[in-house]
Amino acid sequence: MQSRLVQGIIHGTKIRGFPFCLTYILVGFVLGYKQVGVFPLQSLFLIPIFLSLFAIAAIINPLSDFESGVDQKETSNDRTMFDYGLKDYHIWNSVYFLTSCTIFLSIIAFWHLEFDAMLYSFFYIFIDIFCCLGYSLKPFRFKTRFMGGELATLIPYISIVNLSYFMITKHFLSLMDALFKYPALTLVNWTITANLFVDIEEDKKDNSFSSAIVLGESITAILLVAIPVFNYIFTIFSAYQNNNIFALLPLLTIPMNRDVLKLAFKKQKSCKSFQAIHSRQIQGIIHGTKIRGFPFCLSYILVAFVLGYKKVGVFPLETLFLIPIYLCVYCISTIINPLTDFESGVDQKETSNDRTMFDYGLKDYHIWNCLYFFVSCTIFLSIIAFWHLKLDAMLYCFLNIFIDIFFSLGYSLKPFRFKTKFMGGEMAILFGYISIFCISNFMITKQYLPILDPLVKYPAITFSSWLITTNLYVDVEDDKKDKSYSSAIVLGESITAILLVAIPVFNYIFTIFSAYQNNNIFALLPLLTIPMKFNVLKLAFKKQKSCKPLYFKSVMIYNLLFIVGHLFNDSK
Repeated sequence: MQSRLVQGIIHGTKIRGFPFCLTYILVGFVLGYKQVGVFPLQSLFLIPIFLSLFAIAAIINPLSDFESGVDQKETSNDRTMFDYGLKDYHIWNSVYFLTSCTIFLSIIAFWHLEFDAMLYSFFYIFIDIFCCLGYSLKPFRFKTRFMGGELATLIPYISIVNLSYFMITKHFLSLMDALFKYPALTLVNWTITANLFVDIEEDKKDNSFSSAIVLGESITAILLVAIPVFNYIFTIFSAYQNNNIFALLPLLTIPMNRDVLKLAFKKQKSCKSFQAIHSRQIQGIIHGTKIRGFPFCLSYILVAFVLGYKKVGVFPLETLFLIPIYLCVYCISTIINPLTDFESGVDQKETSNDRTMFDYGLKDYHIWNCLYFFVSCTIFLSIIAFWHLKLDAMLYCFLNIFIDIFFSLGYSLKPFRFKTKFMGGEMAILFGYISIFCISNFMITKQYLPILDPLVKYPAITFSSWLITTNLYVDVEDDKKDKSYSSAIVLGESITAILLVAIPVFNYIFTIFSAYQNNNIFALLPLLTIPMKFNVLKLAFKKQKSCKPLYFKSVMIYNLLFIVGHLFNDSK
C-alpha cells in the first residue's frame, strides 16, 4: 500500500490516543499484581489486542459520520484522513485486518488457559469488538441512542480492566467489584457525555437521541459536574478505607478536569484534547524537554536490565519504577540546558533548535517551575521504588539518584556548569550513565557494582562521553562565547578529532573481544552500527550540527543490538 494511504490510515486510527486506553489496561495489571504478586508475561498480549480494538473503533467512526453527513472536515480533524486519498474500501480493509489481528492475537494469548477461562476471555473480546463496531455502524449506531454511547464505551472499558485483572489473578471480577476497586471507570462515561454535549448541534443532523439531546443541556451539564465529583469523593473514601495516602494522588487532576468543563460549557471542541489546556506552553515544555530523545537514555536502562536478568533469571516489577524516575531526571537536564545557554548568550535561536522552545510563550519562571516539578517527581517516585529495600540498599539507590540529579543540574547551572570545564561535561555524563547502569542492575541482582564494573561488562558505556565530546567539538565556536574551557577548546581540534575516532574504535574492539570471551556470536550484532558512527564523524568533522541526532540514534541502536545479542545467548 502506498505510503500516503498508510499515513491516512494511521491518522484515522488516532493511534496517538491509545495511551488513554493503555492506562486502563495498566490499572487492571496493577490491581491483579497487588493481589497475587506475580505478573505472567503472556498478559502483555492484551496491549496489542486492545490496540487493534482501539484502532477499529477510531477508524470506523469518521467513515460512518462522514456517510451520515455529520462532522464534516471543516468542523472535525478526524475527517482529514480522507485527504490522504483513502476510499471507503481502504477503511473496510483496515477494519477486517484489525479484526483478524485481534482474533489471532487473542488465540495466542488465551490458548493456554483452561476451557472456562478461555471462554470468559473470548467472551470479553467479542463483546468489545461488537461495541467498537456497534458504536458507529448501522443498524445499532449506539452513539445516536439514549445512553447508548455511554454504555457502549463503559462496557468495553470494564472488560479491559476485568480481563487485565483476570489474566494475572485467574479470578473473575464482578461488575460491582470493578467499580468498587476502580471508581474512575465511570470517567469513561464522563468523556463520552462531554463529547456528546459539545457535538450536540452536529448530532441533531443525524436524528440522534443521545443523552445530551434527550436530557437537555442543563441536566447534561449537571451530570458533567456530578460524575467527576462523585469519583473524587469515592477516591478519598477508598484511600481512607485502605489507609493509603498515595491513593490520593489522582486528586492532582482536579484542575485539569475543571479546565475541561470550562471549555466544554463553551462548546469548544478543543476540550477533547489534553493539549487544549494551556496547549501552547505545554507544547513548549515538551519541546524543551526533548522527550523524543529519551529512548536513548532508556536503552542504557534496558541494557542493565538484560544483564541483570541474565545473571539471576528474575525480573522484579518494581524495577520498572526506574523508567519514570530517569525520564524525570532526563527532563531536568534537557530543559535547564537551553535556559542557561540562552542566558549566557550561547546557541541563539538561529543556530540551535533548543532555543525555539521560547517561541511558545515560555518564561524563565515556567522552566524553573517545571524543574521543581521534575525534581519533586524524581524524589517521590524514588521513595515509592526504594521504600521496601533494606537500609543499606535504600541508601545506595538514593545516593545514585542524587548523583544523577546533581550532574543533571551541574552540567548546565552555575557555579558548576561542568560543560564549560576541562573534561567536565564528559565526566558528568559518564558518571551519570554509570550510575544509571549500576542502579538498574542492582534493582534486579541486589548486588553492588564497583564503578569500573560497568566499563568491563558493557564497554560501550563510554559512548555517552563520546557523544558529549562530539557535541563540544561541533559547538566549539559557540562555546568560546561562554569563556568555556571544554576539552575541545583546551586540547585543540586535532587531538579532539583523534579522540573522536579512538573511542568508538576502542569500543568495537572490546565488543569483539567480549563476544569471543563469552563464545557468543550474537554479541557481534552491535558492529552493524559502524557505518552510522562513520557518518557521524564525517558530519562532525565538517562542524555540521545535523550529526547530533545521528549520534544519539547510532548509540541507541548499538544498545538495542547489544540487548538482542545477549538475549540470544543461553549462558548467564
